Amino acid sequence: MKRKTILFLQAVAIASLSVLWSCDKYDDVQEGNVDYFDRSKTFAEEVNGQTYWFIPEQDGSTNVLVTWNRLGCNSIVDYVRQSAKYTGDVNIPSTVSHGGVTYTVVGADDNAFYHCNGITSLRLQEGMTRWGEHTWFYSPFRSLMTKVTDIYLPSTLSDLKEIPDYYFMNNTGLVTCHIPNVTAIGDSAFFKCSKMTTVNIPATVKTIGKGAFTSCSKLVELHVEATDPPVLSEAISIAAKCNLYVPSGSKAAYETDEFWSMFKTITEE
Repeated sequence: MKRKTILFLQAVAIASLSVLWSCDKYDDVQEGNVDYFDRSKTFAEEVNGQTYWFIPEQDGSTNVLVTWNRLGCNSIVDYVRQSAKYTGDVNIPSTVSHGGVTYTVVGADDNAFYHCNGITSLRLQEGMTRWGEHTWFYSPFRSLMTKVTDIYLPSTLSDLKEIPDYYFMNNTGLVTCHIPNVTAIGDSAFFKCSKMTTVNIPATVKTIGKGAFTSCSKLVELHVEATDPPVLSEAISIAAKCNLYVPSGSKAAYETDEFWSMFKTITEE
C-alpha cells in the first residue's frame, strides 16, 4: 500500500511539473492580449480536407505563416483546451488563396502545433524558412505527440538553429524525421523514439548532446553527412547494433574517434 502511495505521489509530481513547464512558456502573454489573440488579420482556408489558419508575416505582406486557431480563442486556456486543432496528416501548402489574393506560405507561427496531439504527420515544404517559438509541444516529463509517425522539416528552415533538448522525446510513434540544417542536436532530443529505424544527420550538425538517441531501440542506420565527425557528448547507446554511413573519404576520421568508432559498422557512401 505504501509503495502504491509513493508511486501515485510521484506521478502527480511529474504531471504538475509538466503543466508548469507548459505554462512557463506564456509568462509574457496576458489573457486576452489583442496582439496575441489577433483575429483581424487571421484567415482560415481548407486545403485537401484540412482547415488551416494563416496570419501575415507582417502588415500588408502576402507572405503568411500557418498559425493556430486565433479565430476561436480569447486566452491561453481556450487555446490549450480548444477542439479546433490540427489533426491527421498536416501537409502545409506552399501557397494559399484567400479573397482573390494568392499568399506565399513561408513557415510556421509561434505555437502553431502546440498541444495538437492528434497530428499523425507534419510536412513543411522546401523553401519555407520560418519556425516560431514553441511551435512543437515538448517537455522533459512527458509527450503528447505520440501519434505522429512522420515529420519533414525542410533544409531551408533557417529559424531553427538547433534541435532543442528533449524536442522529440517520447514521440513513440515517430518513424521518420527529416532534420533541417541545424548546427546541433540537443540532449535527449530523440530519446525513446522507439520506432525510428533510420536517421539522416545533415552536414551542418557540429555537436550531438547526451542521450540524443537513447532508447531508439529500432534504429539500425545512422547517416552522417559531415566529413568531420560531429562532437559527441558521450557514446551513443545503440551504436553496437547500428550501422553508420559517412561521406566518401571520411571513414578513417570516424574510425579513430573515441565514440563514433563504437558503431557496428562504418561504411562510406
